[in-house]
Amino acid sequence: MVPPLRYYFAFGSNMARTTLVERGVRARRAGAGFVPNYRLAFTLPSQRWTGRAADLVPATGHQAWGVLWEMNDPNALDPFERRYDRRSILVTPSGAEPGSEQTVDAFTYTVKAKHRATGEDLPAPAYLERMLAGALEAELPSSYVRFLEGFRP
Repeated sequence: MVPPLRYYFAFGSNMARTTLVERGVRARRAGAGFVPNYRLAFTLPSQRWTGRAADLVPATGHQAWGVLWEMNDPNALDPFERRYDRRSILVTPSGAEPGSEQTVDAFTYTVKAKHRATGEDLPAPAYLERMLAGALEAELPSSYVRFLEGFRP
């Protein structure tokens, strides 16, 4: 029996297929989407990336875009995301009508409180470039790509 598919919402470097391939994680890109009332923040100091990595933080009136991946094994990323908590989140697919209530039940990772830095900083340059690659691969809205490009030093 094949396990049911789970949707994973990636908003950081996992938006890029390259990151998942490097980690040996099998997934199929289902499309782009956003989560309302959250925003992207760089709160996780990362030795791997030598700078900050991404987080989702609550923010009324904002929205954070990312990539929806279909996965058979929702635990596949856990070993790589040890400083994050896995949680459920409702994602609005990019093709949904404005104001519609069409959502996808997905899981994502947010930075554990004990690892979250005080204040925010710019992302690690290589990390940001990986995010941009994923945003372009998934055809995130050009306005969001420009928003990400604004984090370049």
